[in-house]
Amino acid sequence: MQLQFSKRSLPQVRRLVAREARRAQLSDVRRGDLVLAIDELATNSVTHGGGQGTLGVWHAEGVIVCEVRDRGYISDALVGLRPPAPDQPSGRGLWIVSRLCDHVHIASAPGRTAVCVQMSGG
Repeated sequence: MQLQFSKRSLPQVRRLVAREARRAQLSDVRRGDLVLAIDELATNSVTHGGGQGTLGVWHAEGVIVCEVRDRGYISDALVGLRPPAPDQPSGRGLWIVSRLCDHVHIASAPGRTAVCVQMSGG
């Protein structure tokens, strides 16, 4: 399933992820974590990736995979792996995503970024 989104459709992104996470039989806590993670990614797309993006969602037997694509570029190969500095005013989104999801893969080149996350049951 795919959904094109912009700032106005962020609530639709959250509803879609919650529904598909429920269908994938994620626990309430894991479902909430996934919705938060994808909301962070989609918000990053709107803010830093050209104002819009595409969400893809797939699931089977207690595992769900979500991919958020946009036209942004992430130059830091270690983004999301290091905790942000306490006095850093922003830049926590990908770090939060990496803490909430079982697996995070970021592929980025000038003009395109895809962040793929995986989460299972619990």
